[in-house]
Amino acid sequence: MTITVDAFTLSGQGLSEGVVLIATDYDVWEHGEATKKRKVYGAKGQWTLRFFEGNVDWDSSGAKYLRDKVKSGGTVTLTIDQGNRFSLSATSCYVVAYSMDTALVAGKNLRHFTVTFREV
Repeated sequence: MTITVDAFTLSGQGLSEGVVLIATDYDVWEHGEATKKRKVYGAKGQWTLRFFEGNVDWDSSGAKYLRDKVKSGGTVTLTIDQGNRFSLSATSCYVVAYSMDTALVAGKNLRHFTVTFREV
């Protein structure tokens, strides 16, 4: 699986895809009773990816870059290529969630991190 986020090519370990509705629920009086209606304006793609980094300094890490993006609210360009399984052409996305685990293994510099991207 080849995953590119801006200038970073990252090692992906897993992918989940979803769709987020852009919608509004509202109350109406209809046929003598109160009811709920929904107006759907569109939908956006959402992808949660699990990554692995080994022996990369923190200052030049994709994990740090994405952590900083989620804090700033900036956008990134996400490209995913899994051949015939799944592909996503360069798509502008917000980084909406981030978490990281570091493994303490014999002094090695290992990071596992999970990032959720939502289409702009």
